[in-house]
Amino acid sequence: MSVLARRHAIVALASMLLACESPGVDGETMVDGTTTDASGTGDVPEPSLDVGDEQPEPRCVTPRGHTGSPQSIEEAVAHIQALPDPVDVPCVLESFARPLSLLASSSPFSAQPARGDANPRLFVFFDGLILSFATTGHGATLVEFAEFIGPTTTIKGELEFPLDPAVVDTAAVFARVEFEDGGSNCRFCHRNEVPVDPELYPDAFASDALAAREDTILELDRVRTYADHCDVRDDPMRCAIYDAVFGSGEVVAGAFDPQIQTIFDYD
Repeated sequence: MSVLARRHAIVALASMLLACESPGVDGETMVDGTTTDASGTGDVPEPSLDVGDEQPEPRCVTPRGHTGSPQSIEEAVAHIQALPDPVDVPCVLESFARPLSLLASSSPFSAQPARGDANPRLFVFFDGLILSFATTGHGATLVEFAEFIGPTTTIKGELEFPLDPAVVDTAAVFARVEFEDGGSNCRFCHRNEVPVDPELYPDAFASDALAAREDTILELDRVRTYADHCDVRDDPMRCAIYDAVFGSGEVVAGAFDPQIQTIFDYD
């Protein structure tokens, strides 16, 4: 089965599994993940993951008029606005141009924490911009943005998915990280926060960029192995994210600039 076909099957299976979290309609109940009628006289078969040689059309390609390699938060938001509604995290990842520059970290110290080596945090590198994703947990519904305005300083923001691309804008990116007394909640990990020139982004803040610590960085082949062995019945979203990363074209190893410190380098 192609990876693209597998992703379509994952979406179908994810919908079924979500429905299995509560009693079915018309007297149906759930038993070990299988739907039976009230009399117990029949099972509703699970959707097959064997779709043969069929090659479904990709849903989330690079939008017309966009490079697929955004270099700023503004460009990234414009890219997302041009994707088909509703936009989820796998859709965003699938739509980027290839090769995709990627680094995976097992560090749990983040608003998007990794949950062990098999469930890393993913950093996607563009020229002047880093986007980060989690593969599982609450962080898997978020995309974090970091636009460089200096060698070690970034403007930060965040969006939660799925979303309607028609209503999202750059203001929403910064509103997500706004702290109640002013500033952003990013400053609790990233020091030296300062307001951004409002002509660039109103209500935005910049602070220290932070890199993944070397001992948490995973070899790309190892991450690919975790992706290959992802079980959609355990975590459909995780598998969809992995398939969007590795099933949409070439992936290459990315890296942080050596000038960027880690959170453990703070005194």
